[in-house]
Amino acid sequence: MCQHTLEDNHELVTNVNCQNNVEIDVLNKLFKTYGMEEIPYKWKQYSHPNNSLRNVMKDFLYYRNNQAHGNRVTADVIIEHSEFEVYKNVVIDLLYETSKKLEECLNNRTYLKQTRL
Repeated sequence: MCQHTLEDNHELVTNVNCQNNVEIDVLNKLFKTYGMEEIPYKWKQYSHPNNSLRNVMKDFLYYRNNQAHGNRVTADVIIEHSEFEVYKNVVIDLLYETSKKLEECLNNRTYLKQTRL
């Protein structure tokens, strides 16, 4: 066992670079930093043959950024209620998954093996 894991106090990296949007690659990089397992691109109901979590999040961020930055509303940035439900559900699912991973990280103390990426 390395000396670092035997210490009582640990300095954690607290400066998080989310690269302007926390899409799945950025989220997985953050998980990896603290010794957590990544979320696969083919995950839960976001694993349809022509879709993936990566694509769902890419589309979600496109719509979100257009609204957040006040871009003029055009037909390609208007979404149906069913699409909104998909994006709402992916955010909720990722929040629960992140919470679960954080709890496991704390219980298993994988943060002690953090890496700087």
